[in-house]
Amino acid sequence: MNTRADKIMHYAAYIYIVLPFLIFVIGWMRWYYALALSTIIIISFILSIKNINQFIKIDFNKNKNKLIIALSAILLWVFFSGIGGYSYQNEDHHYRNAILRDLITYDWPVVYHVEGLKNGNIIDGQSCLMVYYLGYWLPAALIGKVFGWVAANFFLYIWSVSGVLLIYYFFCRKFNKFSLKLLWIFIFFGNLYYIGCFFHFPFRTVLEKDYVLWADGLTISSSTTGTFYWVFNQFVPPVLIILLILNNIHKKNILFIYSFCFFFGPLSFIGLFPYILYIMIQNIFFNTENKDNLLNKILNYISFQNIIAGLLIVSITFFYFSSNSAVSHISIFQPTSIESYLIFTLLSYSLLFAFLYKKYKTEPLFYISFIILTFLPFLEINKPYNDFSARGSIPSMIILMYLTGKMIIENNGKYRKLYLVSTYLIIAAIGTGLQISRSVLFTTGNYFFHDKASIYLYGRNNIFGLRENLGKNPNASKNRNNLIQDDLKTLNNPNNFAINNFMGLTSKSIFYKYLAK
Repeated sequence: MNTRADKIMHYAAYIYIVLPFLIFVIGWMRWYYALALSTIIIISFILSIKNINQFIKIDFNKNKNKLIIALSAILLWVFFSGIGGYSYQNEDHHYRNAILRDLITYDWPVVYHVEGLKNGNIIDGQSCLMVYYLGYWLPAALIGKVFGWVAANFFLYIWSVSGVLLIYYFFCRKFNKFSLKLLWIFIFFGNLYYIGCFFHFPFRTVLEKDYVLWADGLTISSSTTGTFYWVFNQFVPPVLIILLILNNIHKKNILFIYSFCFFFGPLSFIGLFPYILYIMIQNIFFNTENKDNLLNKILNYISFQNIIAGLLIVSITFFYFSSNSAVSHISIFQPTSIESYLIFTLLSYSLLFAFLYKKYKTEPLFYISFIILTFLPFLEINKPYNDFSARGSIPSMIILMYLTGKMIIENNGKYRKLYLVSTYLIIAAIGTGLQISRSVLFTTGNYFFHDKASIYLYGRNNIFGLRENLGKNPNASKNRNNLIQDDLKTLNNPNNFAINNFMGLTSKSIFYKYLAK
């Protein structure tokens, strides 16, 4: 038993985070910028992995059975997410499939000439750059450009499984043990938000509908599964980054790795900032184990990869995102009723915070999470979707998941507290189970009862109205793969009512004017 396995997993995690941005730089930027920036990133990557020196001993043979069960569960969990097109896909896959197809079909950088939009949309008739959190798809898109659509989807599935395996590994590593309890907590962690939906909507609507909002549009990330199944591109890399940080990432690497979160999920990047700030302040001003003077403690964070590469990554990403047409729709306070807000906060995380309070009443991470999840629902971007609150809460959800897992794994015989937390998790898991079971039922129904299931799925999935009216011939749907949500085909579809979320005017893009090839 040695530290080699842990070293390999660290290297794999760093490659997983760095590679998509490196592809973006080489594929989207002018050659001289690409050459300079990719050189800086590669040097920073090499310096970073050389800094990793706190490897632990991992005995895979001892935990062989647990790992086989965990791998099987993760393969199934990702399979039923719809990634790769092998199972039922929720409504957002209309956009996800269009992004991947456009990245395969168009030359990079992807530029559209938008025509046919209604309601006087400002980008109609204009040249637009694809501006979105596209990093997660770039490795698969690169495969797709060479081997085609099917290969790209298969690789996207493998890429997703790999990311989730890395997340599970570093979640377990934090506790220095492989545990199926931790896998269960990760997959089923959520809150009681769904209970409010059952009071607000008909029972069947909540069971059948992929996504149901309530409480005047207030929202945060309700569960790990729900977030992964809907926005996997904004979930997997940021969560991996968070867990690397929780695993005491080297000080000279922390800002370098954190900067990539901006590229994969800028809202998660913002939501993670208070934790990064706390960790740095704690280490500089309050770490009594470190006997260095104040200047040396600050210098511990100064490195080529943290400062030079980190600033360049954030700057390039900012220039790329800044032209997005949806960014301008920002408001500070979202109108809501006091009653809705109180019920929402109670069902979201307030009860769990109450159950965890005695154990973590001196833990700053606990209070940071409480403050963020209490006030974040009032911040709104991209009205009416409230993306800031929904995605900016991902780091707090993961930190709370970690604190909950720690209480269960490190139980010291205080069974009453453990019972309350475990009961909460079980009830919350019902909401998560709805996400998974819906996909399982629709997928298996389509495979084993295709004729009946195809008609039902065809009707419920025609949200864009792009499919022909079946009229008196509903059997026409039987020849379709109605599990797949791929009606848009391209983001540049006049019926794409959320088109502003995915592109920006080239005339207003600093990235396109001065950096893109």
